Amino acid sequence: MLAELQEIDFPEVYARFVDLFPDKPWLKATSQLQMQLRANPLSAERIESAFMIAYGLSHFERGGMSILGSEVWPSVQLAMGFAAQVCGLVSKALDERGRKAYLGRVSGAFANPIDMRALRFEHLTAMTLHKRGAQIEWPDESSGDETFDILASTEGFLSFEVECKSCSADKGRPITESEASEFLYRMMRELTSVLGPKELMALKVRVPKRLPTSHKALDTLVAEVMAAIRDGQGSTESGALLAFSRMMTPDDVADPQALTHLVSGLAAREWGDLEGPRAYFIGGSTPSGFCIEVCSGRKLQILDAMSKTAKHAVRTQMTGTRPGCLVLRLEGLNRDELTQLAQEVPNPLAWFATHVLKDERHEHLACLAFISDEEATRLSESTVTAQSSSYFFDSPVGRYPNLGIGRTFLSGTS
Repeated sequence: MLAELQEIDFPEVYARFVDLFPDKPWLKATSQLQMQLRANPLSAERIESAFMIAYGLSHFERGGMSILGSEVWPSVQLAMGFAAQVCGLVSKALDERGRKAYLGRVSGAFANPIDMRALRFEHLTAMTLHKRGAQIEWPDESSGDETFDILASTEGFLSFEVECKSCSADKGRPITESEASEFLYRMMRELTSVLGPKELMALKVRVPKRLPTSHKALDTLVAEVMAAIRDGQGSTESGALLAFSRMMTPDDVADPQALTHLVSGLAAREWGDLEGPRAYFIGGSTPSGFCIEVCSGRKLQILDAMSKTAKHAVRTQMTGTRPGCLVLRLEGLNRDELTQLAQEVPNPLAWFATHVLKDERHEHLACLAFISDEEATRLSESTVTAQSSSYFFDSPVGRYPNLGIGRTFLSGTS
């Protein structure tokens, strides 16, 4: 598998990729997203991140190597790495049926960020294993009992099944990023219309459980919040709690950065103990501005959600006839952040791994590994590669104790 890619090869890689996908589904995907971006500008960062591969290829389609070094180039680097890996895998396909199934999965993933995340993660894991000497096979998950992602083997080592699961930043959270974005954009428009020319506001809204998903119900909630603000009330008719404060902008605030700092400080002072899983937006322009946060009264259930994901992977997608390796990517954590998490006392990763590995129904699970988000890393002036860091646990119990899969194949940075 391709692990490193020179930027000078980008045009050739793109041409080979277009040969595989002459209809260029990435262009269609990014074009269809324009309506969402116009309807809610706050969703731009989230959408561009979720569809980074499609945007990276689309940027290269329009600008080619002329956009080298621009602000969109990091997305191009990741997209080209993905494209090169796809081209390499297709060229080594053992049968036409598997080749077509894989190409169909890649094509469909441009319109489905969940599928794209899964594909990219599988590629990254396979690349890591390959660099450490493993031979990689991709089972046909459409038939038979082998529904795991990767079969890895090497001379002198048992073959083992690898299942890759990506834990999104929304997993276990009562309010997702997209739901918060819809609410915050509506609140932003309302506050913009009522704030004075030199007025600041910090607003926090805590809903009892989840945000409504329909546009009509969201509009109703926003109207209730605005009515509570006008009446100086700390709650809405539907039971949402509010904390808010208004102040006039000091005369010495002259730039947006100073405004952001000021309104953030106002929020920190006024929100007090109205706690909950949160998402916030700081907006406005000098000399007025606002900070809006929405949270839930329901507790985070991140570990519970991750546990369900792990159990499904180990019990349902692995055959149980070979050693198993479960690889969990913690989305939203970069390499340094994963290292910091692993150093916490008590260690939440160690607690979770112990909980999964010691389950007697998981006796075939030989290794559990946590992986950070991948980052495009420059190895030389013209060469880039995708890298992540890992934190692994080789099981000391079960049918395959101390096999050393993590230590042999997943240790360190890859």
